[in-house]
Amino acid sequence: MKLKEFKNIDNYVFYLVFENGVHGEVDLKEMISQYVIPQETSSAFLNKSLMII
Repeated sequence: MKLKEFKNIDNYVFYLVFENGVHGEVDLKEMISQYVIPQETSSAFLNKSLMII
C-alpha cells in the first residue's frame, strides 16, 4: 500500500490515508519513538518527490 496523505493527531498518533482507499488512526510510537521525539511529529511531511521502484 502506498501512503497518500496523513495528519498528525497527537504525538505519535496519526491518521493515515492510502491510495487504495484504506484509512484510519494508528499509534506509531513503537515504530518511530527511538528515532523521533514527540515534539517533531507535528512537523512531519510526505516527500512526494521520492520515488521508490
